[in-house]
Amino acid sequence: MDITFSHTTSLALIRAWRRSHPKQGPPQDQTFHPTCTGRSRPWTSAELKKRMQAIGIQEIPGAWMKRGLTVLCSDKAGRPKTQILRGRVSRPRPKGQYFLELAPATYVCNAALTLTQLTERLSLPQLISLATELEGSYALGPFGIAGEQANFSIKPFVNKDVLLLQLLQLPQSRATRLATRATILSRPNAWSPQEAVLATMIMLSPGEGGYGLGPVTLNPRIQSSGGLPMTRSSRVPDIVFDDTPLALNYDGSDHLNLVGLERATLGLGADPGSSRMAAVVEQLRQQVRKKYVDDRRRDRDLLVAGLEVPVVTNEDISGIDALDLLMAQLIARLERLVGRRFNTQRAALEDPRLTALRARTLQELLARHKSR
Repeated sequence: MDITFSHTTSLALIRAWRRSHPKQGPPQDQTFHPTCTGRSRPWTSAELKKRMQAIGIQEIPGAWMKRGLTVLCSDKAGRPKTQILRGRVSRPRPKGQYFLELAPATYVCNAALTLTQLTERLSLPQLISLATELEGSYALGPFGIAGEQANFSIKPFVNKDVLLLQLLQLPQSRATRLATRATILSRPNAWSPQEAVLATMIMLSPGEGGYGLGPVTLNPRIQSSGGLPMTRSSRVPDIVFDDTPLALNYDGSDHLNLVGLERATLGLGADPGSSRMAAVVEQLRQQVRKKYVDDRRRDRDLLVAGLEVPVVTNEDISGIDALDLLMAQLIARLERLVGRRFNTQRAALEDPRLTALRARTLQELLARHKSR
C-alpha cells in the first residue's frame, strides 16, 4: 500500500535516508502516490515502524507518534482514520514529478515541495539554512531532539540549480516565492551546520536579521599554481567573501579533540603503570600536535595564495555580542581590503532594534542545530 509523507515528516525521512545512504544522491522524482486508505484495517504502529526501518529510522520518538506523522492524501475522504497519521490534502493535486520513493511504496515530497511546505512554520533564515543543508554534505538529526548528532561527509541531496528549477515548476504562490528566495540566498557545499549558520547571518540583510556583507562561497578548493610555495597541492577555506581576499575558517569545540586527550590523561592518572594508556595518551598528543601544525600551515598556504583567513571559533557564534564583535572586525578588514566603507552595515551594528532582530535570528538558527 502506498504512503506519501509530507511537511516535517518528509524532512525527517529525507535526513534519515541521507544518513543511511551517505554516498548516494536522491532517487528519481516520481508522480504523486496518495496515501492509500482503502484498506480493511488501519495503519498500525508496527507497519509504520517497518516502513521507517527500511529508510534508516529504528525508532520514532514518542512525541512524533503522539501528534501523528504527516501524510498527503488526494481528498478529505481519503484521510487516514488513525491517530498515528495526520492526513493533509494537497490542493491542487500535484501533477508533476515532485515525489521520491525512499523505500518500496514509501514516498516523500522532493526537496522543492518539502521546502515550500515548511514555509508554514520556518522563518526565512531557517529556510535558507535548511536549503543550505540539503545542498551540502551534512545532515542534521531527523527529529530535532536533544542528543541527535549531525552526520558529515555525505553526498548533497540536491543541486542548487535543480532545486531552483523544481521550485519554478511548482504552482506559484507566496510559499513557493519564499522558498525560492531562501534557495537563492542558500550557499551550496556546506560541510557543517555552523558554516550554514555563519553564511546565513553574513548574507542576510540587516533588515532581515543579518549583516548584509554580500555573497560568500563555501569550501572552494584553492590550488597551488604558478610555483606558489605551499605545503599541500590545495587548501580549502571554509567561507570566502566573494570578490575579496578575505576568508574564514571555522574551528569547532572538538576541532583538536582535546576532550579525548583529557580523558586519556585522566585514565593514565588513575592507572599510572599502564603502558597501554600511556601509548593512547602519546598517540592522541601527537594527533593534536599534527592537527595544530597543519592548521597553521594551512593559514600560511592560503595567505601565500592571496587570502587572509581569520579563524572563527564555536564561542564566536554562541551569542549575539560575540558574533557582533566578530562581524565588526570583519567589516574593518573588508573596508581596508576592498577600499570602500560599509556604512549601512556599521550603522546596523549600533541599532538596538536591529541588534535585537539579529539576536532572535541567531537564536532561531542555533536552535535548529542544538546539541549537534
